Amino acid sequence: MAGGELYALLPLNGRLLMAGYSSLAPLMSYDPSQPFHPGDGAGGNPASIHFAGENDGWRPQAEIEGPDGQVYIGAVAGYGGLGGPLAIWNVANGAAETHWQLVHDQSVVTLAATGYLIVGGTAVIGGGGSHPTEREARLFIWDTRTKQKIFETVPVSGANALNDLIAVKGRVFGIAGGTPVVFDPAKDQGTRRAPGETLFVFDPATHAVSHLTPLDFGTIYNSVAVGPDGKIRGLSSSGIFQIDTESCRVSLTAMAPEPITGGFAMDSSGIYYASGSSLYRYTFR
Repeated sequence: MAGGELYALLPLNGRLLMAGYSSLAPLMSYDPSQPFHPGDGAGGNPASIHFAGENDGWRPQAEIEGPDGQVYIGAVAGYGGLGGPLAIWNVANGAAETHWQLVHDQSVVTLAATGYLIVGGTAVIGGGGSHPTEREARLFIWDTRTKQKIFETVPVSGANALNDLIAVKGRVFGIAGGTPVVFDPAKDQGTRRAPGETLFVFDPATHAVSHLTPLDFGTIYNSVAVGPDGKIRGLSSSGIFQIDTESCRVSLTAMAPEPITGGFAMDSSGIYYASGSSLYRYTFR
């Protein structure tokens, strides 16, 4: 798979859709039921997807299925660059397009889908060696019908990165905080944020931001999902946190035996995550 990292994985229609940094291709589509033989085009498995404007130095931190059946990917820019893209991948025909500078000089790092809209969040950082020109992370709305950005705001004043966007019953929950640290495999440390993060709730219909709740723990990037009880579960470096979507209360519900460095997979009975080279499972009670 080359010498880089697979930043984002999305299971969809029997395939594993991968977005990688310094991998065989920026995007790859793998069918686990078929023999493994990487290659370009439909004959490869995984099939390598190349597109105009691609940069193998990007760091694609967010990958979701959109309401239109397309796959949406948000990425930190490649080395020396600012303004990481929103990429749209038509898995059916293998085509991909990129939209740059949706938010001036900021990288798209977290995404959520609600209705026909994609809600995206940014970080002020760019690729390695770049220097931020902006100070506050922004939330934006992308209309999948018109393929245009239709709204932009600063959800939490002073925050320079957004994280963990997830849509529940028409509202989008998210976390605002400090700039994420790029994963360093030599130190077995996952991407995490410093304490001082804030939970917020965004209404895409009214554009209102509410329920600003300070957190006393740092979160692992894009590691949240809705559990079988309807509550949001996510990863902190110190344990599992929970958000009650009715009251918007957030709490750390389970402490990890060793620091959590990455994730994230959830099924009906629990959560899988990584602590360095160890794989852990947290079971719902």
